[in-house]
Order: sequence, then C-alpha cells, then structure tokens
Amino acid sequence: MMLAYGEGWCQYYTGVRVSGYVLIKKNETVLFTKEPRLKTKSRILNTAPEEYLKKTKKLGIVYEGFPLPEYNKLKKTGLKIYDSSEKAWEKRKVKQKEEIRKLKKAVAWTAKVFQETLPEVTPGMTEKHVAAVIAGKLLEKAEALSFPLIVASGPNTEHIHWYPTNRKIKRGDLVIIDAGVIMNGYCSDMTRTLLLGNDKKKKELIEACKQAHISLQDHAPRTLEDTVSVIEQALGEKKRLTKYAYGHGIGIDVHEPPVLRKNETGLLKKGMVLAIEPGLHVKGLGGARIEDDYYYDGKKWEMLAKCERRF
Repeated sequence: MMLAYGEGWCQYYTGVRVSGYVLIKKNETVLFTKEPRLKTKSRILNTAPEEYLKKTKKLGIVYEGFPLPEYNKLKKTGLKIYDSSEKAWEKRKVKQKEEIRKLKKAVAWTAKVFQETLPEVTPGMTEKHVAAVIAGKLLEKAEALSFPLIVASGPNTEHIHWYPTNRKIKRGDLVIIDAGVIMNGYCSDMTRTLLLGNDKKKKELIEACKQAHISLQDHAPRTLEDTVSVIEQALGEKKRLTKYAYGHGIGIDVHEPPVLRKNETGLLKKGMVLAIEPGLHVKGLGGARIEDDYYYDGKKWEMLAKCERRF
C-alpha cells in the first residue's frame, strides 16, 4: 500500500488533476480530496488519510512533496512507514502508449507556435512583449503553460533562468526562448536560441548546442551515462561552459526523474521521455540553449515533434 500527495500523482493514478492524496492499494485507488463531482473510477473520500488508515500496520510513502504535518499525523497512529519514492518513480519514468500520444500532441503544438512566432522576433521588441506574444499563441489550444515562460536577451542570456523584463532586444543579441504547455494533462518543454546578427562567436555557441542534438540522434546510447557522453563529446571543450544538467524527465510534471547529468547512472528503458537541453553560457558574450523532447524507443532517442533549430 502506497500513499502519495500532489496533482501529478493524483492524475497519474486516478486520471484527474486535483490537489489531494492518493492511496494505491492492490485492487483499487482511493482519492482523498475536498473537490466534489470528479469523473474518476477511483473511490473518493472527503476525509484525512490518517482517519482511513487507522487500522493499517504498514504504509509506503512517496516522500517528494509530501506535507510534513500529514506525515507526523500518520506517524502518531503507530504506522510503520517506509520510503516508496524510488519504486513509484521507476514506474512513472516509463510512459505508456497513451501517455506518449498526449506528450506528442503537447510538443507538436509548442513546435508549431515556435515556427510561427520566433521569426517575428525583431530588434526593438521587449522581452515581455515577446513572452506575451508566444504565451498568447500557446494558450489558444493549451490548458496552461507548463512553467513561467523564459525570454532572455543580450547580457541576460548569461543567466541559466530569467524572467522577461522591459529590456529592448537589440541587433546582434542572442535571444533565448524557453516555453512549454500542458495539454490533456501532459507537458512540453522546448527552447530555441535566436541570433539577431552575424557574430561568429555567438553563432558558434548555437551551433555547438545544435551539434549535440545531431550527435544524440546519430548514436544509440543504452544508459544515461552514454547519453551524457555523446552530448559532451559533441560540445568538446565547450562543455566546461555548461552550468546545469543536460536534461530531465518530462510527463505529467514538467520536471520528473531522471536527471540527465554527469555521474547520473541508470539503464535507458523503452518509453522514457526526456527534455534534453545542452546549453552554454559565457560571461561577456551571452548564452545559448536548444531543448527538444525525446522518446527512447528501446534503441535510440526519437524527437516527439520536429521544430527548426535555427531561425
């Protein structure tokens, strides 16, 4: 028996995205929530988990995001609690066919919007203006953005994450645009870098990130370590300019295990979906990042949807 908390876990086990607790039993799931009239086959209880679990002797908990007050209440009942996080995530890492279909739809829509809007980014527009245009288009079909949209230009691209400002984009700027949506309960996460000029060094940053993706699709990695190795070989000496992980799992939540980074171990399994995002950031020059969402088909990484990488 396992108990988890949060919208992601509730959606995964019951099919409805709602705040609450979900209890996974051998033959049923029980949803603890105060929200009425939900369409789900799971049993819905408007009560606290500790009340329902009074006579239970042993319980697994997914610790990530689990509220401490509820944990303490469960402990007081005399329950023997153990960590079920790894087991739970191992299941969620491998997406089923229906999940892949939903992910493809979210990524395809993001790609379409990028193809339509990114060529319209011109000097004189502010970061906030660009963000508003892209977000507005994405929300025409999406339920929501999967995270706050990132638009960074010029010196702001030196930062890994950035909230759009009133800075006006200038000719010669690098511009990083990172956006994603939620559609049918599943997320996309895509990044492109524009260069509004012909600076050779800035262009090299973009081309290095682009080459990392090309190399990834030309090889057949079997582990997370192999995938990182392929990316780093493509980046060459520029890999030292990377300040963060190369990617992460994606699904119901925009950031899920596994994390694609150096020293991360684990075999790749058919059905894994990762947002892979090689990026380079140079003080005094700027930054570049290209991110695409991939599905592992058992032999190689396949893009969920294609989108131009150079605008």
